[in-house]
Amino acid sequence: MKKTILILLLAGLIFVLNQNISFANVYTFSPNPSDLYDLTHQSYYTWGINWTPQPNEIITRARLVIKDINNWTPEDDDALYIHLLRNAPLGVRTYTDNQGGGDNFEDWSVSNILLDIYSDSDDYPGAAENYHYRFTRNDLRHLNRWFKNGRIGFGFDPDCHYWNDGVKFRFETQVIPEPATMSLLGLGLLGILGLKKKRA
Repeated sequence: MKKTILILLLAGLIFVLNQNISFANVYTFSPNPSDLYDLTHQSYYTWGINWTPQPNEIITRARLVIKDINNWTPEDDDALYIHLLRNAPLGVRTYTDNQGGGDNFEDWSVSNILLDIYSDSDDYPGAAENYHYRFTRNDLRHLNRWFKNGRIGFGFDPDCHYWNDGVKFRFETQVIPEPATMSLLGLGLLGILGLKKKRA
């Protein structure tokens, strides 16, 4: 009887662990248009994303990629300001700054953090390059909190014209087990230990 109960307990434990611990997923988002209108210098842009995590699902890694980015003309002070935004409007929005320099998101009304300031090391006609930004622990903390409270977004303010072949946001998630799952795991381990001691 005890052995049957233990087997059922372990079967339930394996099922729960498969549902809660082994689950991991990868999500990839791209704006429309994917190149954000080639990030022209007379505008700045927001890209809002809507994603709802499953219960106890958290983002563990995230990366922003801009494929084959290239400044259209040689300049000494080119800059692309990249922000993480809270509750940005969904989709791609374009705002005009008449080629004004500086970072328009500094005074943005939506909560935001500056992720990076990109500068092209090899302007056109030099070779294009792939830009990668890997989210820090602090970035991930904001990302998880803001996604739970709604949507997130990115802000791009180019002080130059950045040709590119597409922007992608990719992140990986894990599900953190609930206390009940951990209790079940503990009971299963105690049961296994008890069975081993009895056989010994």
